[in-house]
Amino acid sequence: MARHIEKMCRQIILKDSENSLTGFTFKPIQNFRLRRITYDTASEQHLAVKCLQQFSIQEHSFPLASKLDYKDFYVDELMYGSNSITEALDLQAQLIQVRSSAGLVLRK
Repeated sequence: MARHIEKMCRQIILKDSENSLTGFTFKPIQNFRLRRITYDTASEQHLAVKCLQQFSIQEHSFPLASKLDYKDFYVDELMYGSNSITEALDLQAQLIQVRSSAGLVLRK
């Protein structure tokens, strides 16, 4: 089964202490700082993976879904399989619950 987290980079908000390098200047001279992860940067992949791993640490009530965060996600893409249909359906339900509690939507 394959899944994709919709608009993951837009969902992650950086703390003020972490976004000091995401600024730009615009005319008339004004300084701006981005509060979201910038697309196509080296930190995008790292921050996305770390957020998923943090979700799995916080959500102990979903053991099947928390295992996937460490081994089957690549940035916002998920590829996984199971040995039975019931296990796959349980896993899918857990993934949807964990991600929806964080405001993330799983897509095909």
